[in-house]
Amino acid sequence: MGEIVIAAGLIVSVCGAYLSWTIMAAEVPFLAATHKAFPRLFARQNSNNAPPPHCG
Repeated sequence: MGEIVIAAGLIVSVCGAYLSWTIMAAEVPFLAATHKAFPRLFARQNSNNAPPPHCG
């Protein structure tokens, strides 16, 4: 029974780490562009304040 609890905890931990890494990978270029350290292209947003589907 203990190995199931450990495995479930490991899965939750890995999923949480992946989610936070994905968010950080998208957020860092956006924030850098808003502070003019990256090209303005990375700071673009649509009418819903979401990034556009492409950078073109």
